[in-house]
Amino acid sequence: AVRFAGSPVRLARADVLRAGFLRNLGRVEEAGRLSERAALVLEQAGDQEWAVTCYALLTGIADDRGDDPAAARWAELAVRVARAGAPRRLPDALGYLAYALGATGQPDRAAEVAREALSLLDEVESPGMRAGTRINAAMALIEAGQGVVAREVLISGLSDLRQAPEGIPNYFVNLGWAHLATGEPAEALRCFRRFLDEAAHMDEWL
Repeated sequence: AVRFAGSPVRLARADVLRAGFLRNLGRVEEAGRLSERAALVLEQAGDQEWAVTCYALLTGIADDRGDDPAAARWAELAVRVARAGAPRRLPDALGYLAYALGATGQPDRAAEVAREALSLLDEVESPGMRAGTRINAAMALIEAGQGVVAREVLISGLSDLRQAPEGIPNYFVNLGWAHLATGEPAEALRCFRRFLDEAAHMDEWL
């Protein structure tokens, strides 16, 4: 068993949280260095749940940098570790991978991974995690030319967003892209306007 109390693992977990905070502040390079350092400790300790969290964060950081191949590599690692020993994290890891594969020009595999992620959503307890997985899977489906499916994936997940309101702005911008992909520009414009309204509201709340 992994010993967490008084060990470097606790510090590594804290570093993952700090890195996420730094990323949100726009300090992407610092967040990346901190996350990579934490990943090494978590890997060596066999802390698979937190390793998946760290790899997912590194996927997002690589995406922020515009390094799509690196994002795909980190997401592949997250899925591999989740399959091996952190099954609760598999749906969202698959969502990250689906998005990353779409960004690297692998639409068919992205759609396949997205469908697997969506098939596992009933096992996910967190509304925020379900919502995030839907958004990532939908973006992958749009890249694969499956805008109608993506639109339905997003619409059917709105109840989750109501329980995880921090994700609502991204939800509406991605639903807008889904409507554009299905030839519905008026609906897309409505969603983009809603995105701007929700984003402004979140800024005021913050």
